[in-house]
Amino acid sequence: MAKSTNFTINVNVNGKKVIAEASTNSKKLAINLGLAEEKSNSLKESLFHLNQVTRSFQDVFISLQRLTGAMHSFTQAYSEQQQAETLL
Repeated sequence: MAKSTNFTINVNVNGKKVIAEASTNSKKLAINLGLAEEKSNSLKESLFHLNQVTRSFQDVFISLQRLTGAMHSFTQAYSEQQQAETLL
């Protein structure tokens, strides 16, 4: 493995092309890339967990909506039954 790695970076800044050159130690670059990969995997796991939690809350919300709908039907039926008994 080479001891240093050179990069040429073409950047467009305010419509002007700028060329930047960078150089880094290959071992440090490999270590930093490994750390970046570990962090990205950690982020991926965190986002997956957040997605599961969000989905759980969505499921609870949907269940509560269904329960509210069912209770509304029972309340409506009870109200109609009371009116019918009052009129008798």
